[in-house]
Amino acid sequence: MDILGFGDRTQTIDGPEMAVPLDEVELDIARNQVPEAFKQRNRDEWLELLHAADIAALPLNHPEDIFEDDQVRFAGVPIELPDDEHGTIQQIGPVIRFEKSKPATPAPAPKVGEHNSRTAEIARSDVWAPLSDKPAPVARPLEGVKILDFSSYFATGFGARLLSDLGADVTKIEPLIGDQMRPLGDLFEGANRGKRNIALDLRTPEGQEIAHRLVAGADVVMHNYRPGKAEKIALGYETLKAINPDVIYAYLPGFGSAGPKSSLKSFAPMVSGMVGLNFEGSGKGNPPIRRVIGNEDLYNGFLGAVTVLLALNHRLNTGETQSVESPQLHSSLFVVSEHSATLDGKAIPAHELDADQTGWSPLYRLYRTADGWIAIAVFGDAAFTRLAGALGTPELATDTRFATSADRSVNADALAESLSVTFAGLDSETAFKLLDNNDVPAEIPIDYPIMPELLWEEWALDSNRVVEHHHPEYGWCREVGMVMHLSDTPGAFKGGAPVLGEHSREILTELGYTPDEVTSLMASVCALPTAAAKED
Repeated sequence: MDILGFGDRTQTIDGPEMAVPLDEVELDIARNQVPEAFKQRNRDEWLELLHAADIAALPLNHPEDIFEDDQVRFAGVPIELPDDEHGTIQQIGPVIRFEKSKPATPAPAPKVGEHNSRTAEIARSDVWAPLSDKPAPVARPLEGVKILDFSSYFATGFGARLLSDLGADVTKIEPLIGDQMRPLGDLFEGANRGKRNIALDLRTPEGQEIAHRLVAGADVVMHNYRPGKAEKIALGYETLKAINPDVIYAYLPGFGSAGPKSSLKSFAPMVSGMVGLNFEGSGKGNPPIRRVIGNEDLYNGFLGAVTVLLALNHRLNTGETQSVESPQLHSSLFVVSEHSATLDGKAIPAHELDADQTGWSPLYRLYRTADGWIAIAVFGDAAFTRLAGALGTPELATDTRFATSADRSVNADALAESLSVTFAGLDSETAFKLLDNNDVPAEIPIDYPIMPELLWEEWALDSNRVVEHHHPEYGWCREVGMVMHLSDTPGAFKGGAPVLGEHSREILTELGYTPDEVTSLMASVCALPTAAAKED
């Protein structure tokens, strides 16, 4: 606000800013005056000013622009592949960085039947997923795996939570003032349920000693500090590897451990905008949409969890531990990896939303009905014939303009216009029944958020897709349950997110501290906020 010229009209916040809502003056500034203020300088000037003040800011790109980004090229994510139509194209390559288990070099997509003659060569690898030497079967997929979560905010914590759901014993280590995301109760719950918690001042030698004792008995350490910060508080890879040679070090930064953007702050949904989603969601020829739900937090959690699983599998197969890196930027690149570009930067879109933002083709889109909307997803000649018959327009299936998929693509506007007229004469429920009864994929889009209504569907509760529990801070609540289902070793809901420092005393005792030492540490480096601080 100081940089934009509104500093004299904004609150001074002492403590986590997310705990304090904007007042009416600040809301007016944010909604009405900030957009006008940004018009006073060009993009590069703003980026320079904001980065100098350590404020999170990124350029908004088209998807094809990302191949030329300095951080993306530094990380070596773009790869070049031969293409029949364009000669050589750029695509997104492997996005996870492994110290030891290197990914395969991607090859072009195979032609139909290209490898038919090689089916006899396919055999199970001698080193892939060896049988466990554990005598008793496990009840949970990750039973016995100990993970330390030093992260803040959502993404890395969400990845650790997914692993916790699969049975891993996850301990979250928070600063004494708590994770800055704690004031956002639903997000904090979603990223931290089922974990144990210790509040720790990692700036002190005593706090670092506690952390090192935890590391000595851990399988995995996860964090998302900006480059250099972990080393300052004695949590760098080399330090922890010396303490525990068997530990897997999973680093999920914003942009990477090195490179021109590595020191920048990373927040959703900015990285999503950086890789082109604001333009992808806007429709052909339109300016970027102003709002887009960032994918980097959720997908960085998903990809981070997969990264840890791959590293655990590598350790199981080879006995080797390693550092692994899965930045938020790479997660967002992974999400848009269907896009490619020519070597001179021209976009080769995998799909393009139409200007009205209804869909990608006449047969994969939304249509207005007499009272709302219908969504269809029709692929192939047989499905197109069923669609035409269901709508009482069999002549569409015999029209030479629409005889094949290629014909329908060439004459897309004419087909869309015809279907628009037909759907406009039907109400949504009638259109759905006609299509559904003829095996044509269709749905009536709802015009309200599915949450929280979905949480109160009893079938979802009965199937463990939703769980109900009593939380010490929130009371009775329901939330999304198990998202992964394994038949013989199912995951488990282990309770809600922990209260700050909830397990500090018992963890210190487990680490071998005497009762007197525990009392002393609880009064200093493990001290919890005062009641007054909690109220603030």
